[in-house]
Amino acid sequence: MKWMKEMWRSDACYGNYGVDGSTCSFFIYLSEVENWCPHLPWRMEIRTSFDGLYRLMSRREEFRWMMMRIQRMADPWVSAIRSLARKQDLTKRKRRKILVHLGLLTKESGFKIAENAFSGGPLGELVQIMRKVMGNKSSCPTQGDKVVELIYIDIVGLTQFKKTLGPAWVHYQCMLRVLDSFGTEPEFNHAQYAQSKGHKTPWGKWNLNPQQFNTMFPHTPDNTFLGFVVEQHLNASDVHHIDEIKRQNQSLVYGKVDNFWKDKRMYLDIIHSYMEVHGTVHGTSTVHLPPYVKNHGILSGRDLQFLLRETKVSNRWLWLPNGNINISVRHAPQRCILGVGVY
Repeated sequence: MKWMKEMWRSDACYGNYGVDGSTCSFFIYLSEVENWCPHLPWRMEIRTSFDGLYRLMSRREEFRWMMMRIQRMADPWVSAIRSLARKQDLTKRKRRKILVHLGLLTKESGFKIAENAFSGGPLGELVQIMRKVMGNKSSCPTQGDKVVELIYIDIVGLTQFKKTLGPAWVHYQCMLRVLDSFGTEPEFNHAQYAQSKGHKTPWGKWNLNPQQFNTMFPHTPDNTFLGFVVEQHLNASDVHHIDEIKRQNQSLVYGKVDNFWKDKRMYLDIIHSYMEVHGTVHGTSTVHLPPYVKNHGILSGRDLQFLLRETKVSNRWLWLPNGNINISVRHAPQRCILGVGVY
């Protein structure tokens, strides 16, 4: 406490964490940001403010698109946690220290997702943060209070994580919760078995508990089904208006970038012989799009909902042999309606 009283002005980070020179703010900082003091019982309230998170995220341009998403979803999230609090006593639940690292967004991954979002900079510093946060990089057991208790990470991040930690990897395996869109079946997760079967996928052989893989699609019951975040794009006025929209004789092709459309002309021509073809291709290059495709570019959720409403939507998907294009068919009296999805 004496050190805090004398040195809290030495770095702006203390002020960013709410330290204002008062004894109370010192105790809160030392118990919630660092681990020197036990948590204060009266501080075990449900947090509904995102101000601290926004303040941290606003410092980096590449976080801006994430922050915009959080801002749009904030009200429903707060409403949901308050609804849950009315049903359960959440004050007795321990607040965990959670690290989130998505390797897909880092410069090292080569995907340039964060940079392309708003032409922002790389996130490679996250790998450096891991080194600092984890501390222990030896194979010896860790001692004392844990700096982190749960780690939400993707497959790309796992590779970075293991490479960074080296022998210390074993201390954090049980903390991992892998955000894995399509899941990882046990035969690909178990390294020795995968090797014996000749599986050469770079995404497997992690030797984790299959339940540690959190999936959006319930492809295997061995993984944990996380589901989707559903965002309500339409207000009451939009809902009324969308019911008045009539279906048009058009299909909507899902292919985000121009290269996805390469060598698909034959299939698209078939669809075009039945109806208009629309797309939502991002970027300046559209060299692989047939001239008859009406490209809308990247749409907001609201505009996409209206476009889908105009489109004859399918309810059955048939995968074609080339593996990255599918034609959906919906049968109706006197006609057969086709729609295409390119992935």
